[in-house]
Amino acid sequence: MELPLIYHEAYRYWYIVAGGVIFFIFYLTIERILIFRPKKVPELGIDRQIPFWPWTIWIYQATAPFMLLLYLLAQNPTNLNSLLFAYTTLMVGGAFIFFFFPTTVPRDIYPIPNTTDAWTRWNFEKLREVDKPVNCVPSMHVALTLLFTLLFVQEQQHLLPYFAIFGLAIVLSTMTTKQHYFIDVIAGALAGVGVYLLYF
Repeated sequence: MELPLIYHEAYRYWYIVAGGVIFFIFYLTIERILIFRPKKVPELGIDRQIPFWPWTIWIYQATAPFMLLLYLLAQNPTNLNSLLFAYTTLMVGGAFIFFFFPTTVPRDIYPIPNTTDAWTRWNFEKLREVDKPVNCVPSMHVALTLLFTLLFVQEQQHLLPYFAIFGLAIVLSTMTTKQHYFIDVIAGALAGVGVYLLYF
């Protein structure tokens, strides 16, 4: 797809600020404007087989630093231009879905075990306070992780295996933290791969 040129190297770091603003508006703000009643995401057999590992919250929360690292390592201006379009499309599209079709997973059936260390418990509790469980399908953690990882199919391919391994860990952590169910992950994967194929 022939895209308008909106990426300019001189503004490389300003795009990070803009990305943060977009995330705040279309993710954190939207989930607090709840008009429609969230529907519960079906729990599948695979969800019941996946253990609840609170310590993997540290991997889950590495998504933003992971995306930032990949953005800063990317060198091809054409790829970065496509990334700006793909990222914005994901966030705006996700906001539309979260607003009109909110979904939820029950967190109360997964209390944080007493054996969890203090730092992990504090981190997990703060995450649950900030990130409301009304934006589960699709998983934006999965969609964004795949989008930024696939960027390196286009350049510096020797780095792709390392990013793919850590990206997979993030994807799995969405389920081991019980922030998402398997359906959320599949929907997030389809969204991430879909915008990649659309713009790259």
